[in-house]
Amino acid sequence: MKKFRVVFVLLKHFSMASFTNAMDALVTVRLVNPEIEIEALSCGTDGERVVCDLGIEVMVEPLPRTMDDFQFDMLVICGGYRTPLSPDPRIQALMRSSVQRNIWVGGLWNGSYYMAEDGLLRGSEVSIHPDSMALLAESFPMTHPSDRAYVIHNHFFSCAGPSSAMQVMIEVCGQIFGNTVQRGIQVILACDMPQSEGPSLVRREEETRLPYSLRLAVELMRNNIEEPLSLEEIACYANLSRRQLERQFNRYLMVTPSKYYIELRLKQAKRLLLQSSIPVIQVAVACGFVSSAHFSNTFRKLFGISPNKLRFQQSTAE
Repeated sequence: MKKFRVVFVLLKHFSMASFTNAMDALVTVRLVNPEIEIEALSCGTDGERVVCDLGIEVMVEPLPRTMDDFQFDMLVICGGYRTPLSPDPRIQALMRSSVQRNIWVGGLWNGSYYMAEDGLLRGSEVSIHPDSMALLAESFPMTHPSDRAYVIHNHFFSCAGPSSAMQVMIEVCGQIFGNTVQRGIQVILACDMPQSEGPSLVRREEETRLPYSLRLAVELMRNNIEEPLSLEEIACYANLSRRQLERQFNRYLMVTPSKYYIELRLKQAKRLLLQSSIPVIQVAVACGFVSSAHFSNTFRKLFGISPNKLRFQQSTAE
């Protein structure tokens, strides 16, 4: 009997759905092929319990210090919507050891951030939850956030959320154990999943129903946060006049282009403040604000709290 060992690193507020979906795919391998035994170890980085995104405490084992403590074949970092993203030397050490031994390494939800942090995905695409894309792009410019629900590259894989956690693990199982096993898992677990040519795109809000020119304008704004474009430039690139641009924003989004753009930048700033320890002034610059005073004032008007106070509340809540 072939034994395949997997270490799940459950970060604080990890997504229970992502974890169980990935685990479900792995456990089903045994149902498809009784000759394969899956052994999974759930580990935490602090204490004997980890609180998931549902508020449920999960019992965990201590994180192995080296691969000699627990010989494993796959390492999976499982994050969630509210997972604090900060360096952890123990996770980095495990990932480096895994890479040296050509072991599979994966990230679920924003667990992919830790793979990028260690330089494993330099120059590669990485799938991560849309709300963590801003932090990933700002922190690791050599890594490319993907609009794909999941990405598999060599022995690395990443996914954006719970549904794609099952999809990516099924496909990874196919690469490890063969197509027959993959098809068997799909019959059991993925019989109700829509069929497609590949991983589905991560859709944002209801943008797919907007006119093409407006979708293009929104994408231009999203891709030019640090150095904002003028409305004239956006209109030109979208093949619209400024007046046409304003009409489309008012008709479909019920807001002016200027207000939409500034709120887009401020929401990105808020994500960076909550998900990282980047200095407030650096967050302001990363979101296109030259003056820290202007940034603070506009931030307070939108969210009812200053950037510094938000950062303080976040640090005291941890």
